[in-house]
Amino acid sequence: MPSTSFASMPGELDIGVLKLLGAADIAEPTRAIRDEPERALPILGIINDPDTCGT
Repeated sequence: MPSTSFASMPGELDIGVLKLLGAADIAEPTRAIRDEPERALPILGIINDPDTCGT
């Protein structure tokens, strides 16, 4: 069964990232990210900080 966590990242990758970040229990953060996929962006190094000064 394919993983749907981390907005459909492969299961091994999302578990590996969570373990590298020190998560002992991966179920809770996986559910949190499933419910709010944008929470995975900072974990992956993607920052949404638009510069609205020049627009």
